[in-house]
Formats: sequence, C-alpha cells, structure tokens
Amino acid sequence: MRLNSHGMAMAPDGRTLWVASEVGNKVLVVDIPRARVVAQIAVGRMPHTIVLSRDGASAYTANMDDNSVSVISTATRAVVATIPVGKAPSSIAILGP
Repeated sequence: MRLNSHGMAMAPDGRTLWVASEVGNKVLVVDIPRARVVAQIAVGRMPHTIVLSRDGASAYTANMDDNSVSVISTATRAVVATIPVGKAPSSIAILGP
C-alpha cells in the first residue's frame, strides 16, 4: 500500500498508529500488534501531519490543499469537525496541560 505519509502519531496506549496519508486524502489507523490497517478515514485534501490529543480521544490533521484541520473522534474513527485555517497548513501542535 502506497502511503506518501508525512505525519504519524502513536496512541497513548501504544496499540494504534495514526497515519496521515496524502494518497487518497485519508488517515489510516494501524493496529500495531496485528500489523494491519484497521480503518481508513476520509479527511481534507493532502493531510500533511497528524497529532493526537493528550488523552487520545481526538486526532487532528492539517490538510494543506484544503486550508483546514480535520478533527477525528478516535472512538468512532469519524471526522466530527472541519476547521478552516490559513493557507496550506503544514504542521499542527497541541498546547497546554
């Protein structure tokens, strides 16, 4: 599977890896112990990077060609919000405690 990934984030429990894949404009969820993709989530165009919230409840992707950030519920593995941002976001960070 061709990913063209620029960003990955490990879940706090260390069991799943979240991968921002520019191919197909999706986030792939990889089950680490089974070494397989268990979910593919459509997000904005050209997801460049991904981060998880500190509690692991949400994932955020910076979508460069959409000028947006997709917010994903890690429990449902679905996009719950799309936030418009400035031109071509290429990185993302979570600040605070």
